[in-house]
Amino acid sequence: MSYIKNNMTNHTLSCGRKHTSEKQLVKSFKNLQRHSKKKSLEIFHMALFYAAPVFKVHKIKNKRRKKKKNYKKFKELPGFITNKNARVSSSIRNILNIKTNESKFHKQLSNEILLSAGKKSRTLFDVTEAQKRVLAKKRHLFY
Repeated sequence: MSYIKNNMTNHTLSCGRKHTSEKQLVKSFKNLQRHSKKKSLEIFHMALFYAAPVFKVHKIKNKRRKKKKNYKKFKELPGFITNKNARVSSSIRNILNIKTNESKFHKQLSNEILLSAGKKSRTLFDVTEAQKRVLAKKRHLFY
């Protein structure tokens, strides 16, 4: 649990102010506890579980330079995320992908966690769309 807390504070960090990011997280978890009947940690774990991606797209730069019109600078290859910590970190990034100012951050974060735990969040839709794009390129999966 301490790894998830540290990872969450590091992702919410703004201008190197760790104390303010910790305060924002505590406020959001208190707000989450007020608006739900379940424990806030259980809701957060469910939101992490639903927002966790299985595959990731690796961008590999092409070494040769070609002067063609349809030349792509990067190859996109799908890869399976085997590391548990990387999967948790990417799910935290997906949940924290909300755009807001700092005064309303804790309210929107608790709202996003509630929506993610209930499978109604926009970020979950984005994650499933990304997974579908990765599976479309599954012929490169065994790279």
